Amino acid sequence: MNLTEKTGRRNLQPIYALIVEAYNNNNLNEMKAMAREFVIEMRVDKVKAYKFNQSIDNIKMKDKLLLFVTNLHMQDSKETATR
Repeated sequence: MNLTEKTGRRNLQPIYALIVEAYNNNNLNEMKAMAREFVIEMRVDKVKAYKFNQSIDNIKMKDKLLLFVTNLHMQDSKETATR
């Protein structure tokens, strides 16, 4: 199956890769900063962005943050890719 990006959407993979790199370096604060950037680039409405950022701020463990961002990334990939 070949997937292509819809026009007007940004590829979030580079930001996700930076989050994973910060995870490997045990840097939770950097992960949170990049996760906030990830939410901005998802181009969601203000209410969703606010809720996502609240969730990011409340997460205290890097494993849970990585899981949260991975779920967002997978959901966004489904919505922005076409067959």
